Amino acid sequence: MTSIKDIAKELNLAVSTVSMALNDNEKISKETRRLVHEKAKEMKYVRNGAAVDLQKQKTNLILFVLYDASRSFFSYTIKSLQIATAELGYDFLISTTYGGHRNTAERFIKERRADAVIVYTKTISDELLTQYASADFPVFVLGHDAVTDNPYVKSFLAPEVRPLLTCEYLIEKGHRRIGFVTGFAESFGTVRSMNGFRLSMSRHGLPVDESLIFDAGGSQMEDGYNVAEKQILSRLDDMDGLIFSNDDIAVGAMKCFNDHNIVIPDRISVIGQHNIPASATTMPPLTTLTSTSGQELFSKLVKCLDSYIRMEPDLELEKELQSHQSEQMIVERQTVKDLNKR
Repeated sequence: MTSIKDIAKELNLAVSTVSMALNDNEKISKETRRLVHEKAKEMKYVRNGAAVDLQKQKTNLILFVLYDASRSFFSYTIKSLQIATAELGYDFLISTTYGGHRNTAERFIKERRADAVIVYTKTISDELLTQYASADFPVFVLGHDAVTDNPYVKSFLAPEVRPLLTCEYLIEKGHRRIGFVTGFAESFGTVRSMNGFRLSMSRHGLPVDESLIFDAGGSQMEDGYNVAEKQILSRLDDMDGLIFSNDDIAVGAMKCFNDHNIVIPDRISVIGQHNIPASATTMPPLTTLTSTSGQELFSKLVKCLDSYIRMEPDLELEKELQSHQSEQMIVERQTVKDLNKR
């Protein structure tokens, strides 16, 4: 078993220097840290006793990494994955990267603190996953296609850019001056929705007014309230419809509109995405977008991951999952006005 002393001897460095380099201590130069990490990888060094144990035996644990576990959108995903992992006898551990705090998630990956990892955030780099994924430590990435040549990093649920159904719906209802509210910049949903919005507007020959794209700076209800109060209220006369990249932001913005006696949808139509429980309880109830993907999808995903953990990959199931495209539908409630009937 390779030790820190072995690495130090190979590089003719002090043991303390190697130890600090392995922990990415900034007192050690970048070049030295790079050399130490490369040598450690070459010598198959495992950083600590806990990680040594993980190499010798299975942990019976699946790690799920995401940015913010408190978001309503992720509650269903987390519940579905918990059910699926429990059915196969695994424990389920969640690690978040909220506010840029990636150290714990990255350390757990580097030290292989689980049998496998599911990553649903852009805040963990593809480079890191490429470096540490292996036959006995598979990594499943959700929401985007990981850029990697590592065969044990697998990407799922990464739809191609397509017209945004919420925008198509507003246009169908006669809206032409449409604004868009973005959420957390690192969110897959925000990026895809924005691309889909631009595509839909272009398809219908409608210009995108860049001044009507509002950045909420986050994906929580309070972010929606703040962006509505500080940016959107003064621009309401310039729009007839407003798309939110998720329901959380929309619910917060609607609270602001109500506080300022803005009548929805008479003054402006509002539409969200993800159909969180709160969207049905707003005043008025929020029109939104929902996906038909259910528990069965996540059950298959975990079964596929389990096959990789057992080193008996179910390639047919993997192919099925990689070709999966969630069906979407509009949940019609009371926040979109049909302007064609004026």
